[in-house]
Amino acid sequence: MRVSTAIVLLCVVAIAGCSQQSSAPQPPPAPPPAAAPTGSVEARAEPEHDDHEHHHTAPHGGTLILVGDHAGQLEFVLEPATGALTMYALDGEAENAVRLNSLGIAMNITIPGKPAFDIQLKPVENVLTGETTTSTSQYAAQSDDLKGVTEFGAVIPELSFRGMEFENVEIAFPEGNE
Repeated sequence: MRVSTAIVLLCVVAIAGCSQQSSAPQPPPAPPPAAAPTGSVEARAEPEHDDHEHHHTAPHGGTLILVGDHAGQLEFVLEPATGALTMYALDGEAENAVRLNSLGIAMNITIPGKPAFDIQLKPVENVLTGETTTSTSQYAAQSDDLKGVTEFGAVIPELSFRGMEFENVEIAFPEGNE
């Protein structure tokens, strides 16, 4: 009897399985997803570089100037009360510091209604990051001509950035060029 009970149970299970398959047609399986680029879901959801929508945030609250085709960014921070101007060299996404090997960066500054003048941004050492005067991402200068100023134009005649040479890099402060 036990053998016949087992056979009956197997038949019931087989019939139940067959009846479930024929009850309703199943939709065809979805096609496999296309290969996606590596990175986070958020990164894949973003559009490719679109100059009208691509925006970066200045980490020091200053003005960003794009160098080359996203080779990097220069961030300028001006303290109008003291006339102190600081430049930070950053990567193309304005997220990480980029060390430059310049011993100084010349700038020609134009302020509306005043004659143009030159300043020299000097390298700033930072013991916390290990940056030195020969390898730093921060440059600064102070000029009495910048005291009380809230907007200016400037040109960096020559800039060596990540192994590339740039000429006549234009700065519009505080608008930037992003």
